[in-house]
Amino acid sequence: MAASLRLLRVPLRWDEWTWHYSAYDTRTTEALEAGQLWEALTTFSGLHPPLYPLLHSLQEILFPAPGLLLLASALCSLAAVACLARLQPLAALLLATAPIQVAYAAEANNYPLLCGVLGGVFLARDRVVHGASTAWLGVLGALGVWTHLLAGWVAVLVCWTLPPPKRWKALAWVALAALPLVLPALALVTEPGTFRQPPVRWGLMGTAFLDRFGPLFLLLLPLALRGARNKPHLALVAAGTLLFIWAMQLLGIAAPHQFPYYLALGVPGALLVAAGVQTPLHARLLVGVALAQGAMLTIQNGTAWWSFAADGPRAIDTALAEAQPGDGLYLLAPPRVEDDDKRATSSVLKRISPWKPLPTASPYAFDFLDHRHGQPRQVGALTVYVNDHVRPELSLARTAHETLFLLVYDHREDPRFTSDLAASLEQAPETIGPDLLWRLEAP
Repeated sequence: MAASLRLLRVPLRWDEWTWHYSAYDTRTTEALEAGQLWEALTTFSGLHPPLYPLLHSLQEILFPAPGLLLLASALCSLAAVACLARLQPLAALLLATAPIQVAYAAEANNYPLLCGVLGGVFLARDRVVHGASTAWLGVLGALGVWTHLLAGWVAVLVCWTLPPPKRWKALAWVALAALPLVLPALALVTEPGTFRQPPVRWGLMGTAFLDRFGPLFLLLLPLALRGARNKPHLALVAAGTLLFIWAMQLLGIAAPHQFPYYLALGVPGALLVAAGVQTPLHARLLVGVALAQGAMLTIQNGTAWWSFAADGPRAIDTALAEAQPGDGLYLLAPPRVEDDDKRATSSVLKRISPWKPLPTASPYAFDFLDHRHGQPRQVGALTVYVNDHVRPELSLARTAHETLFLLVYDHREDPRFTSDLAASLEQAPETIGPDLLWRLEAP
């Protein structure tokens, strides 16, 4: 079940947000291509440590197929479930079907890697408790530090729950691994832009969370409280992680309207709930919630797949059929949902296979990290741009190609994308299904 729920997400997550997320690690890619290894090793992508940007950049250089990136993320999420299966099968079942875990399982960012690393951290701790060396726990904790601030924090809490001699050995590994990141992290702390997130509104956060992931997990809170009495070290990790997330949000570092941070609670939370199972009734409750959530996710994924199958001819089909080598295809649509809402899919972008190399393109001079230019990629001999607003940079793309196919979709009759755009282009579009298509010749 864990594998099917996650792997089915891979094609669904090939959408416009993924297109833009794939450009997020551009600075690391540029450093690697320039042979600046130390810079690549110490470059943060925004507030995120270098491990994921390094792995992603290597993939971009060697074989830039976005589908591989999404698949690797799904496998990292699945690895967390596999680690829990060796510790506590009920906890693994709960993690396998947790809506928030599945929602973020196949993403072009470092959160699925965070989940996989934390699964390994808890499995390694169990081995240490049963007499194994602290080496693997230290290595995985070090990977956590290099993956995400939250992963490093959870690893530190897990190491802290060990008896003193082993505690200090494991923490020494983590501290040693963090040394190369101290100066870049200090630079971020002193950067005013680090603290620019909107204020916390607890009511809106709670409502949005329940809307996206459902309320069934609330039924398991009594088991989590019971588990806290039975396994106080798990309670320490879970409570410490939750307080850390809230502190980052109150400080304006973490966005209060986004929820991937709570993935760090997945492994300790599932173990905590499983630790509260004391009777067959408790076990049936946990299994019932897990299966109900799995069924809900299966229906959601199935509905999305059905919408793909039922989608009729679109303007992109015409553009791809008519385009000649050297032409450009400009996909333009207003955002349907914010980037953190993973329920959206793209029937248009699915026409471009994410399993073939889509290298970055430079049809004119610009900074690839600047999303206003549509972060173009080569699709065979065609240059494809993806943008979510009508911007002046469109004119630069128009001058770069003999013919630029401008495709507007999901416009919801917004005049900025329909009548106003037609007036500015001084050309009426062709209507194909629900889409608008302009064939723009170079000025």
